[in-house]
Amino acid sequence: MILGVTGSVGAGKSTIAALLKTRGFEVLDVDDVAARAAVELGLSPGEALRRVLGGDRALEQSLVQLVKREVAAWCAQTHGPKVIDAALLFEHGLDVSCDRTLCARCPIDERRRRVSLRSTTSATHFDRIEASQWPEEEKARRASLTVWTNRPLAEVESQVLAAGLE
Repeated sequence: MILGVTGSVGAGKSTIAALLKTRGFEVLDVDDVAARAAVELGLSPGEALRRVLGGDRALEQSLVQLVKREVAAWCAQTHGPKVIDAALLFEHGLDVSCDRTLCARCPIDERRRRVSLRSTTSATHFDRIEASQWPEEEKARRASLTVWTNRPLAEVESQVLAAGLE
């Protein structure tokens, strides 16, 4: 089974992916794949993000093609249950590789707080990242399941386990 985990910036995608990893899932973080793709194109990940957020559609398309290629190769090479952790799962058609999809949801104020605690470039670009993605409601509408992450971790884990993903 391949599960696509999506959601807006700061929604808890990585937390859910990490939880599933402890349950035997292989996890592919598409942010890491995109960072490698940026380097392959001769850019730092931060510069690539700034350019894409600034509207460089040609660069975005080049990155998307490299990411899709690596995701497809990873899906073919790994065995057992898999998680594709991707904020832009639906926006870039990565959901076609998935048997099921899960949307991590969290109120925007909490997501903004979480992102402000990060030491990554994305923390400084919350509003631009938020504006570049589909609304959380649309991601949730398209997803097979939704998990609210603005709860204690034990409750998040209960929601994931109740979804029968194991």
